[in-house]
Amino acid sequence: MNENNEIPAENLTFAVRIKKLRVNKGYSQKDIAEIIGVNYINYGRYERGLSRPSADTLTKLADAFGISIGYLLEGEQTDAAVADFKDKELLAMFKEVEKFSPKNKEHIKALIDAFIKKEKFQQLAS
Repeated sequence: MNENNEIPAENLTFAVRIKKLRVNKGYSQKDIAEIIGVNYINYGRYERGLSRPSADTLTKLADAFGISIGYLLEGEQTDAAVADFKDKELLAMFKEVEKFSPKNKEHIKALIDAFIKKEKFQQLAS
């Protein structure tokens, strides 16, 4: 809080971001507090914008949510999709595919597209 007892805007946006991440992942405040090694009361203060975590705790938060520290602090849009990605194993596979040649990436995209179309067709048929 500043001298006017107002919560700084950057604390509020950080607070909103971590609450959304926690809810999207299906965790309680106590769950996340245990994962990152802080008291749940302290974690609740982060979500209310009343305090900010240390650099070490920030790193643990990013790891717990599977996103970058940049997304936590600044809400970098390049990390927004990763923040909402729930299947960590699939995300890890996509990260590996990023290293492929353009030709091999196109093959992977074609395979995924075929599976998506098959799934949609099966849903329509049932």
